[in-house]
Amino acid sequence: MGYIYLSQKLMQLKNLAQIILNTKYVCSGMVLFFTGLILVGTGYLIRNMEWGKYQWAMTVGVMLLGGSFVLFLWSLIRKMDYQSLKEQRFRKTKKETDSKIN
Repeated sequence: MGYIYLSQKLMQLKNLAQIILNTKYVCSGMVLFFTGLILVGTGYLIRNMEWGKYQWAMTVGVMLLGGSFVLFLWSLIRKMDYQSLKEQRFRKTKKETDSKIN
């Protein structure tokens, strides 16, 4: 019983991951996000160890984090635009089929 439940949850998680990672903007945003986190973390490490200039790593990291945020928002905007376009096409075809029937 527990194995079946666990396998169903894993399949749901796999399907969700495929849906999320299916768009190029989300994938690019995730790469930028994790790269930015690594650079910001490296900047903090350099600053705490007093190894030298850390500003470049932190600046580029913050810029990458901002870019990932912009890409994520862009993917949401595109998804909403696609949904509205799909609904519009559906209403248009429904209206045409209704007028052909009458």
